[in-house]
Amino acid sequence: MHIDGCRILEIELSTKCNAACPQCSRNYYGGITYPGLPLVNLSLKSLQKNISNSFLEKLDEIALVGTYGDPCMHTDLISVVNWIQQSTNASIRISTNGSLRSKKFWSTLGNLMREQDRVMFCIDGLKDTNHIYRRNTNFNKIIDNLSAFNNAGGRSIWTFIVFEHNEHQVDAAKKMSNELSCHGFIHKKTNRFVNYTNELVKKSPVMDNNSNIIYWLAPPKNKKYLNVGYQTQTQTQTKEYLKTTKITCMVLKNKIVSISGEGYVLPCGFLQDRLYGYESESHPDRKQLTELINKAGGFEAININHNSIENIITGNFFNNIKESWTNDNRLERCASKCGEDNNFSKTGLENII
Repeated sequence: MHIDGCRILEIELSTKCNAACPQCSRNYYGGITYPGLPLVNLSLKSLQKNISNSFLEKLDEIALVGTYGDPCMHTDLISVVNWIQQSTNASIRISTNGSLRSKKFWSTLGNLMREQDRVMFCIDGLKDTNHIYRRNTNFNKIIDNLSAFNNAGGRSIWTFIVFEHNEHQVDAAKKMSNELSCHGFIHKKTNRFVNYTNELVKKSPVMDNNSNIIYWLAPPKNKKYLNVGYQTQTQTQTKEYLKTTKITCMVLKNKIVSISGEGYVLPCGFLQDRLYGYESESHPDRKQLTELINKAGGFEAININHNSIENIITGNFFNNIKESWTNDNRLERCASKCGEDNNFSKTGLENII
């Protein structure tokens, strides 16, 4: 990818999180946090030093999101927002569970937001259901924070992942979002009911810190909320398919580049979540990814704390990934997520990109 081709920059400001969502790579099904996960905040000084204004000025959007963490865990989030706004007209998109910080913080952030900026509040249900997936969050606190942000002039989007346990509340949540003066409401069709080998599962466990199953999650029964990728997932994850399918890269199409909480510059979050996790770290595609990184000079060579984003994007690493799509040792993660006939992940991203 040429640096002029990047239009959306995703930045994970922190690998820390207050929540314990059961289908997140940072923990074991909502229980104990993966012990190998570094709990760090991304250095604002490194971002300022190694992302030039000329690069920022060409962007359409900067998304402060998280594969492992919540951006609101970063102690200098307001300073990061100020830096972005002073450097570019690109819109800012922040994604959070909303159960962090005080109403004063959210009022301050709301006052800072420009017309093109928005915060995605990830609220998967109402008071009696949101905590089932967004474990360790407080619904009342979320609504207080959301209201403070909206009342200060911020533009919020309520995003709602639909499960079996909350599908009956989509319309009520949308109505509540209107009453709270949210700028929009999006229901998301989950793509996470798959196991270690990418096979479909009918339910997913939720565990406590002792690895005991305490309840189960299930995808929605109503077809209008069900990810259409479920219809093709089985035939698009066979060994033969993964070896032969044409890879139509979603992030290449949408011109996205991602920076992890540790500073690693990667094409997307689908590769980022191969770095740590109970299932991903022992997966063969994690080994493939590591080999491609080492071939390009090692982890330090692709780290924003040690190298400029321009040098990383135009270096060997991104080219090595793309070249792997046409050889016998193609990166399986890319084939799994962006194989030509696989709509599972694409449907989960609709209305977001």
